Amino acid sequence: MTAGQAASLAARIDALGGLRELVELPGDHDLAPAQWDAILAPLRRLQRTLRDRLAAALTARGAAVADRLGAVELEVGAAFGAFDTFADVLTQRAAPRLGRELAGCDALADDALRRPDPRLAALAPPLVYCDRGLGAAILRQGVHAGGEVICPIPLIQIPYARLVDKLTLTSILHEVGHQALAALGIGDELARAVGELATGHTAADLARWAPEIGADLWSFLCAGPAHAYAAVELFALPHAVALARGRGPHPPPALRVELALAWCQATWPRGPWAALAGRWRARFDALAGAAPTLAAVRRLAPPLARATLSARFATLDHQPLTRLFDLAALAPARLATLGGAAFAAARPCVQLAALRVATTETPSAAVARRATDWLSSLRSRRRDRPVSPGGFRCLI
Repeated sequence: MTAGQAASLAARIDALGGLRELVELPGDHDLAPAQWDAILAPLRRLQRTLRDRLAAALTARGAAVADRLGAVELEVGAAFGAFDTFADVLTQRAAPRLGRELAGCDALADDALRRPDPRLAALAPPLVYCDRGLGAAILRQGVHAGGEVICPIPLIQIPYARLVDKLTLTSILHEVGHQALAALGIGDELARAVGELATGHTAADLARWAPEIGADLWSFLCAGPAHAYAAVELFALPHAVALARGRGPHPPPALRVELALAWCQATWPRGPWAALAGRWRARFDALAGAAPTLAAVRRLAPPLARATLSARFATLDHQPLTRLFDLAALAPARLATLGGAAFAAARPCVQLAALRVATTETPSAAVARRATDWLSSLRSRRRDRPVSPGGFRCLI
């Protein structure tokens, strides 16, 4: 029994190093080298650790051998929890069209993360995959990936519907925002900055909503008008849902839309934001019962927009978050004329913004075809960059 169990453990430990060979992705769908490095390096470290523990277990005497082999069984099981997660995620890349588009999503996510701060540069390039659900989500680098395993790379989950309507891929930018703000360490300061705008229950709500407000702000700073237009579309919900405060981390959807438009208004005052807000509000104003809550949301959005754009953070050398971004590149007038070589040279987030602005003048079907070609072409822009050591750790 001991010999058979030891042989089985050795075979499974050896298999931990074979993830790339197992999924065998085609060259044009494959991950960027830096993504593979982020995933495989910690698996190989685990492999070496488990080999050492297996060897140590076999040096024990008597009944202690079986007990120590049992402990290694638990550790190998925990390691394969992470291995299986990445096997599931990566096999999506083998599908010809889906693989191309997910690689494009990786490039978009990496562009959202690639801002001038060494704490962001140290993060692995994100990996995007599809899963069921209504919204996007992220498993951040450095948090538990299941059991006692630490995630070595930002894993962003999107519903397949986002790939149907590619102009709502700002959801990816929002999820990147969660990773970026955690790496920059500004969560507590942001919560205080927004909580100071109100008193009582409203102040507590704002502090609780701060992480989601911050992630929305990151998306806006990456893609400007595209974030606002996507918010209007994604949160076109029944008024009972759009105005619900809830007890979770998310602000009422209506506040998220009003805030997105207020950021645009504060940044580009001559834009179409008032008209867009008017059309958005009209669907609620006809419902008499919605008026009091909606009025409070509308009053809160402009000061909240100004506060979040101007807040200075100690972890950013007492500078605002906007210093990491080029908002001039996202000006609607500039985006409307961005074409040809200028479009090709622009950052992926700016390209997404330009495609979204183009829908006001171009038939949506034509823009949808262009967006599909654009997303597939982005895979060539994934970066091969070094990342800081880290990754899986087995703590059992």
